[in-house]
Amino acid sequence: MILSTIAAWPYGFELPLKVEVYFISTKHSTDQKWGTLNPIMLRDPEFGPVRLRAFGTYANQISDPKTFLQRFVATDPNFEMYDISGQLP
Repeated sequence: MILSTIAAWPYGFELPLKVEVYFISTKHSTDQKWGTLNPIMLRDPEFGPVRLRAFGTYANQISDPKTFLQRFVATDPNFEMYDISGQLP
């Protein structure tokens, strides 16, 4: 913050160029948990209404950070990191 203020001083404290920096980890992320928050009601012909829950684990790795950013960030003008922070390690 201090460096931005000092850098903006010659421009009347309005920088002519705004930059966003994203850090994308390309390490293999394992043991990511997923699941339904609440049971899903389904009707089974034999048992009638059934409450179904699902859960498990998965692993992921971002192999191409440029493509990842283009698909997640560039397509949504209102993208905020907290939108997907719960899905990333």
